[in-house]
Amino acid sequence: MSDESGTADWAALVYKLPSHPSKYRVYVWRKLKQAGAICYQQGLAVLPMNMWNNTYLQNLRAEIHLFGGDASVLRFNFIDRQDEEKLVGQFNDNVRLACQEISNALRDFLKEVEHPQPAGYIRKRQDAGFFEKARNHYEAFKRHGFFQAPLDQSLGRAVENLLLKIENHMHGYHLAK
Repeated sequence: MSDESGTADWAALVYKLPSHPSKYRVYVWRKLKQAGAICYQQGLAVLPMNMWNNTYLQNLRAEIHLFGGDASVLRFNFIDRQDEEKLVGQFNDNVRLACQEISNALRDFLKEVEHPQPAGYIRKRQDAGFFEKARNHYEAFKRHGFFQAPLDQSLGRAVENLLLKIENHMHGYHLAK
C-alpha cells in the first residue's frame, strides 16, 4: 500500500464478450479465477497491480479481442479506504477458503492412501495425479496471498504438512515397487 495516498494500485479488466458461443465467457471466467481475481461486477475483474497481474490481464485482454469481444485493462486507486479494505478482505477470504478446501481434500486423500482398499492398488497412478494437482493448486493460492493475509498460518502449515506426509508415503510406495 502506498504511504502517500493510503491506497494500493489496482488493476481492473473491463470486458464484454459476445453471448454466443458461451465457451469464451467460461474460458475468461476460469482464467480470472485461476489468477485469483475478484469479479467485482459482471464484466469487471480486479487484481492488485503488480507486473505479473498486469501482464496476465493484458494477455487475457488480447484473447478477449480474438474472441470478438472488447476489453481494457485499467489502473486505479480507491477513493474510499473502506471500499479497498472490503476488497482486500475478499481476497483474504478467498485464499483462506481455498486453503481449507485443499486441506480437507488432502486429509481425505491421506486416509485413503494410508488405508487402501483392495482395489486401491490400481489407483496409485491416479493418486499421484491428484497429489500433483493439489500441490499446484495450493502453491497458486499461496501466491494469491497478495496482502500477506492473516492467511491462517496454522492452516497453511497444516496443508504443507499434509503435502509432505503424502509425498513421503507416495515416495515409499514407488520405492517398494
